[in-house]
Amino acid sequence: MNLTIDRLPDAKDFKPEPTAEMKQSIVVNPIIFMVMDLLGVVFIFWGLGEQFERLDWLPASLNINHIGLIMILIGFILTLPFLAWVLKSASKLLNRISI
Repeated sequence: MNLTIDRLPDAKDFKPEPTAEMKQSIVVNPIIFMVMDLLGVVFIFWGLGEQFERLDWLPASLNINHIGLIMILIGFILTLPFLAWVLKSASKLLNRISI
């Protein structure tokens, strides 16, 4: 009698077929988002300094009322793309994991 035991498949043997979504996905360079996020944080802290401490680092032509709040808003807007990219990447990763 000749008995053979087949090898069980490993996780490395599983190669999923690429879907249309995977083929059409565009690889986004996160460095751009990180630079925008860093610039946004600088604007937020500079705006906080202008709003509460009156740093007066801006030229006289930009010293308008509530310039600190405007800078904080610009900084917040600059940080949104990185946050959206992180949340999108995390949701894609969580969708791949099945428990």
